[in-house]
Amino acid sequence: MEDKIQGFKNACRERLDAFSLMQLRSYGRSIGVDVPTKKKKDELIAEIIAVLLGEVAPIERSKRGAPVKDERVDPEIGQAVAKLRYVWFAGIEPPVHLTYFESQVRTPLVVHASDNSMTYEQYYEQEIYAGQLEIIDDVPCLVDKGGDLSKERLLVSVELIRQYGLREGDIITCHAFEKMGVRAAKNILSVNRVHPGTEKRFIFDDEPVVEPNKKISFTENKPVNDAAKYMDFLFPIAYGQRCLVASAPKAGKSRYLCDLAKTISAEHRDRLLLALLVGQSPERIAEYRSFVKKGNLVATSYEDEAERHVFAAEFLFKRAKRMAEMGWEVVLVVDSLSQVAKAYNETDFSLGGKLLPCGLESKTLHYIKKYFGAARCFPEHGSLTIIGGVSFGTGDAADDALYTELSSVANAEIRLSEELSRRRVFPAVDVGLSYSECAEKLLNGQERAAEMAFRKRILNSEDGDFARQLLADCNTVEEFCEKSNR
Repeated sequence: MEDKIQGFKNACRERLDAFSLMQLRSYGRSIGVDVPTKKKKDELIAEIIAVLLGEVAPIERSKRGAPVKDERVDPEIGQAVAKLRYVWFAGIEPPVHLTYFESQVRTPLVVHASDNSMTYEQYYEQEIYAGQLEIIDDVPCLVDKGGDLSKERLLVSVELIRQYGLREGDIITCHAFEKMGVRAAKNILSVNRVHPGTEKRFIFDDEPVVEPNKKISFTENKPVNDAAKYMDFLFPIAYGQRCLVASAPKAGKSRYLCDLAKTISAEHRDRLLLALLVGQSPERIAEYRSFVKKGNLVATSYEDEAERHVFAAEFLFKRAKRMAEMGWEVVLVVDSLSQVAKAYNETDFSLGGKLLPCGLESKTLHYIKKYFGAARCFPEHGSLTIIGGVSFGTGDAADDALYTELSSVANAEIRLSEELSRRRVFPAVDVGLSYSECAEKLLNGQERAAEMAFRKRILNSEDGDFARQLLADCNTVEEFCEKSNR
């Protein structure tokens, strides 16, 4: 119990510190703090916490003297305290132990008990909620999977977090109940699509990594677009790689990423596509929504503030790591890493470092390299692949600095040509400057010979258009090898 009390004190102190001294004096007066107008802010917060915990008895309001000029109490303080009280002190009923279920949101479920063949339909007639675990203003809660903070959020108690070993970014389904005027989670049904406690998972940043060795197939499902063919036939990447799609303005970077995401989105048992769009147009966001599964797309438009962009990037990034810990092959498509870095540079998170000549803070470069560099492959199962867009040649020194830093971290790069895009050749892939470090491992001898023959032909200015047409006419690796080696 002592650790809960100390945890409540720390969280409450940090949360109350966000309110002004006048707000805290009004609130302190309402709960029985002695002469709150004579106390400094830190002292007042300490006494408020002591009264809330019963360590100090509240005083009765005196009717003597002049009336208080302003007795209004900000309701946000009371709501914040109520949430923290629940988070640290709520008693949670143990959930029914179940071994099999199908995760559906807001629909009745039929679940089989572990000890016999009985079903507990009555138990699942309650409404089911789903969301991602986040800590906002020191309060753990479930947030809409699309990262929409305007939707209702369910509180999650520290008791539940400890009981199930929950981490930020976990996708949780649960029942809910009303307590202390707020809606809260109970009866955890699933964590990252499995029953809680059925799978042990490692810690993403502590697990040893291996060289990526399992090829991502982009052409196993038809119809196949040309962007996918370049990746499969010429620049294959494996689960766990860090792949940049780099281009000058208007060379088709966003279109290329979108076409890749479409091919990855096809049903696959152990593969999960997550898409992050930062500062994009409404039309681009609507296009992604047409093929990315609901909840797996987090998007912000160019109308949003920098803090919203950074929250969206971190929100989906945490989920990607949690799903990789569960053994999933996660592919995170980011459009674009340049926008994420610039948004981060505008927030207070980037302060405290060195201002570079390009206009970026040193912390910004460190952050974006760490973000992109998180892609990795684990020995037994699970990986995180990041395919991210980055701009260069825009006339902005910050873009060139970001590209230079990210290219040093990447182990695959698709470079798009401004010259080809001016000729309206799409995708405008510059074959000479594009590469994948894992190509030699992922291509067999025949495929390697076909790749070399194609590269030689396309670098010949007279045969370039013919070679691109040859690639467009092939739908399988076998067909490409036959025609290229002919």
